[in-house]
Amino acid sequence: MDIKKQILVSFVVLAGVLFLMGIASAANVHGVSVTIDDVAATANPAVIAGDSVIARVVFTSDVTTSDLKVRLEIEGDKTDVAQTTSPFEVESGKTYVKKLTLKIPNELEDEVSDDALLNLRIWGGESTDFTESFDVRVQRPSYDASFMSISTSQTVEAGKILPVDVVVKNVGYNELNNLYVTASFPDLGVKKTGYFGDLISVEDDDENDFVRARLLLEVPYNVKSGSYSLQVEAKSGSFDAVKSQDVTVKNGLSSNVFVSGNQIVVANPTSQLLALKLVPETTGNALVTLSESIVVIPAGTSRTITATSSGNDNYKVNIFTADGELLDSVTVSPSASTSSGGNAVAVLTVILTIVFLVLLVVLIVLVTKKPEKTELGESYY
Repeated sequence: MDIKKQILVSFVVLAGVLFLMGIASAANVHGVSVTIDDVAATANPAVIAGDSVIARVVFTSDVTTSDLKVRLEIEGDKTDVAQTTSPFEVESGKTYVKKLTLKIPNELEDEVSDDALLNLRIWGGESTDFTESFDVRVQRPSYDASFMSISTSQTVEAGKILPVDVVVKNVGYNELNNLYVTASFPDLGVKKTGYFGDLISVEDDDENDFVRARLLLEVPYNVKSGSYSLQVEAKSGSFDAVKSQDVTVKNGLSSNVFVSGNQIVVANPTSQLLALKLVPETTGNALVTLSESIVVIPAGTSRTITATSSGNDNYKVNIFTADGELLDSVTVSPSASTSSGGNAVAVLTVILTIVFLVLLVVLIVLVTKKPEKTELGESYY
C-alpha cells in the first residue's frame, strides 16, 4: 500500500472515531447512577423473581428542556418488564432523581437462577438519547410452592364427601421439608390435612419436584344451602401459601321428608347420625301429639313418626336440626288419620321408596369414600 492510500485509510478511521466520539458526547446528561433497592446496578445485583423492586435513577442535565423521560426495562428470555416516567422538565446543571417500581418477571423454568439485563434510557425534548445496560441476577425465592391444580366439584350435597385433588410444585430455590396441605371450609369448621413429605427443588430434579394427593372433606348434613369458600393451604416451616375457590353446597335433606296420612317419614341419606326435633303447630284449641318428638336416625335408615290431632283442621309439624335450625315444615291432615287400608298401602310405598333411595345413597358414599393417601403422579400441566 502506498503512502497516499495509508494516509487516506488513517483519515477515514480517524474521522469515524471522531464521529463516534461526537455521538457519545452529544448525550445531554452525565453523572448517571442507578440503584436497585439501594444496591448499585454496576455491582450486578441479585433480585428475586416475582418481587417488586425500587429503582433509583440519578443524573445531571446539561440542557434546559421539557418532555424528558426515564425508562427502565428488565429484559429476559421470554418476558420484558418496563416502566417509564411521565414527561418532566429539567434545567441545565441541575441534578434529578427518579424512582421507578419494577416487577421482576418469573420465567425461570429448569434453573434456580439466571442472568438478565437492566436497560436504562433517558431521552426526550431537546436532549439526545442516553442508554446504558447493567447485568442483574434473577433467582427463585428461597422457599416457594405453587398450586399447579386444585380439582374438585363446583357443587356438593350436604352430608356428602367432597374429594379435593391437589397438585403442588416446588418453585423455590431450596427443598421444601415436611410439606403439609390442608383443605378446609372455614365457615363450616371442616378441614382435612395431608402430609406431602419433602418436596425437592427443580435444581435437584426438574421432573419430580411436585406431588399430588386427594383430601376428602365431609360436609355436615345440617349446612344451609349456599356458596362457601374452599381454602387450600400449603405449609412448610415458615413458608405458607393459600388459594381459595367457591363451592356451592346444596342441602336436599328436606326433600327426604314425606307425609302419608298422619305419618311423617324422615329418611337419613347421609353417612352421619341424624338427630331431629319435631314441634307441631296447632290452630284453635286442638291438641296435637307425636309418637316421638326427638328422633335419632342412624345413617342410611329412615324413621316414621305418627301425629294425632284432637281437632279437624290441618296443622303443621316443624322439623328442626339438633342445632335448632329449621329443616322443613310439613302439613298433616287430621282426617287422614282415620283411614286405614289405603293409608297403609301409601305408607308402605313411601317406606319402600325411601329404603331404595337410602341404599342407593349409601352405595354412592361407599364408592366415593376412598382412603386418604398421598401419592406421586404425573404433572397436570
